[in-house]
Amino acid sequence: MKLDFYNFMLRYKDRPNAFGDLIGDMIDDINFPHIKNYEHLQDYLQMKGADTKCLDTAYKAWQKYMEQTE
Repeated sequence: MKLDFYNFMLRYKDRPNAFGDLIGDMIDDINFPHIKNYEHLQDYLQMKGADTKCLDTAYKAWQKYMEQTE
């Protein structure tokens, strides 16, 4: 069974890098949705006021997720 994006990102929890920051924010957001595709992730982050750095990190994380779970 394929991991969802949230569970994939948990491997980066507490890491001192951008992916660690992203999953920390995801964990802290009790309304973080079940993400089906990158567009959904991008739209949600933009709605929450994410800056360009966060959006770039999310894009890289999504690419890694797709590469490692396909």
